[in-house]
This record gives sequence, structure tokens and C-alpha cells, in this order.
Amino acid sequence: MDTERELGQLISQARRLPCEQLESCKDWTKEEVARAKKMYQKIDRLQSSPKISSKLFNEARDCCDLLSEYIRKLELHILSLDTREFNSLVDLGKANRAAAIF
Repeated sequence: MDTERELGQLISQARRLPCEQLESCKDWTKEEVARAKKMYQKIDRLQSSPKISSKLFNEARDCCDLLSEYIRKLELHILSLDTREFNSLVDLGKANRAAAIF
């Protein structure tokens, strides 16, 4: 695949990634962090190619900044979830089973 086209597609996907409303599930948030980091790494690697235009390089740099901010937001969200009673689907399932006993 052409480097510029691949980078353009990744930038397009990455711009759709950040969402306003974060899930209260810690597992989802961890998966989202991993997905955002993977996308960041791919874009960062492709933007260093000498085969891309300066315009696309700037878009990639801006996109990496966006992803970096989103990853930070997700990591802060995980920390805030640590103070809640249920941190994951497993915790919620355990709580539901415990409630069914009573």
C-alpha cells in the first residue's frame, strides 16, 4: 500500500477515535488506550517516511497530538474509575452474583 494513502487512512480513522462520553467500564477504557497507542505508533512511524508531503506530515503530527491528548484523557479516566466500586465487567458480575445470594 502506498505510504501516503495508508497514512491518510490512519489519520482519518484516528480523528474519529476520540469520543466525548467515556465508558464507565475499565476494561473498555484499557482496550481503547491500547488501540489509540497502536494507532499513534503507526502514524508516528509513517510520518517519518521521506515519501510523504509536508502537508500530510503536518496532518500526521497534529493527529499524533490529538491521540496523545486522548490517551492522557483515557488514562486519567482509568484513575478516576479506581475510586468507584465497580471497575470492570468482572467486578460487576461478581456484585450481581453476590446480590443474587441475598
